[in-house]
Amino acid sequence: YERFARRSHRFFLHINEGLAFFASRPRAMIGPLFWIFLDWIFTIAVLHAAFYSVGSSVSFGQVVIAFSVAIVFAVLSFVPGGVGVLEVALSSMFVSAGVPKHEAVVAIMIFRLSFYVIPVLLALLLARGAFAEAEPLMAEEIL
Repeated sequence: YERFARRSHRFFLHINEGLAFFASRPRAMIGPLFWIFLDWIFTIAVLHAAFYSVGSSVSFGQVVIAFSVAIVFAVLSFVPGGVGVLEVALSSMFVSAGVPKHEAVVAIMIFRLSFYVIPVLLALLLARGAFAEAEPLMAEEIL
């Protein structure tokens, strides 16, 4: 119990320090908040495009609401990347909004592939020779 209490205290101490840092420099947060907002817009646009690609008539507003709620579920689940939780939450919301189940599932899988899998594969392809010429390090050199 004491270990958990120490870790919890340290966690909330870091949260408080971070919030105090941001509060002391509000103008410094404008840039990062802009990029975060832009990232969310593009992420939601990719999901909307995935629904469009399967012929589903889901509005951008519906995607914004469903994605925002699904992100909350994914974050609260503590599952890395929200994998599985995000998909279930999204498909449940879209199906309950009247989107056929097969369209919702396919669109969400297209979203996951285009937003996560394809960039990783592309990065691996582009970086495949980046470390080929590097000499291996001995353990003594690392330590």
